[in-house]
Amino acid sequence: MSYLEDERFDQMLLAVAQQTQGIEPLLDTVFSFLRRKTDFFTGASEEVVTETVMKIVRKHAELADRTNSEKKKTREAEEKRAKKARAAVAEKAKKKEAEEKAARKAAKAAEPDVVEVAADGGFDLDDAPAEDAADAGADGAAEAEEEEEEDKTPPPPGNGMVL
Repeated sequence: MSYLEDERFDQMLLAVAQQTQGIEPLLDTVFSFLRRKTDFFTGASEEVVTETVMKIVRKHAELADRTNSEKKKTREAEEKRAKKARAAVAEKAKKKEAEEKAARKAAKAAEPDVVEVAADGGFDLDDAPAEDAADAGADGAAEAEEEEEEDKTPPPPGNGMVL
């Protein structure tokens, strides 16, 4: 039977299956129909009837086994493909993390480990040469002296200062 022939009575059989509420009552209904409306049981010997039923049962059991094994193979292939894809993604993430770690390590190695002290005793954390730091230190000292001079002037009255 072709696929379309298999499905030709599906709607009617589904309605019967729903009304009988189970496989065994459905089969009982089918065999009851064969007993009442055909000569299936009276027109042949018991061995022929049993062999005919068993032949049909074996045929459909084999079809069901074949279908299930094909579904299982398809499912296993899909799982294998998905596992391979997950492994590829994990490997890519691992490589990316290793590259980032190497880049951080290289950046850390490029940073100077020694910080030079400027002429005024301050630390120069920039990559500027030490001579620029000395010039900056002299300018900073001049600004500090100006601030000290400004601080020597008395504060304006009314700001809460006690004299």
